[in-house]
Amino acid sequence: SYYRCTHHGCNVKKQVQRLSKDEGVVVTTYEGIHMHLIEKPRDNFESILSQMQVFGNF
Repeated sequence: SYYRCTHHGCNVKKQVQRLSKDEGVVVTTYEGIHMHLIEKPRDNFESILSQMQVFGNF
C-alpha cells in the first residue's frame, strides 16, 4: 500500500508491504522529509498508558 502526506505541498510518501517469505513481517519505507509541523494523533501512547493505569489499580 502507498500513502501520501495530506498536508498541502508536502511530497512525503510511505509504502507498507508484507514480506513474501514471511507475511508476519511488515516493511514500511518512507520517502522524503516533512517540512511542516506534524500534528500529534489524538490517541497518543501517553494518553493510552494513563487510561491503562487508571483501570489497573484494582
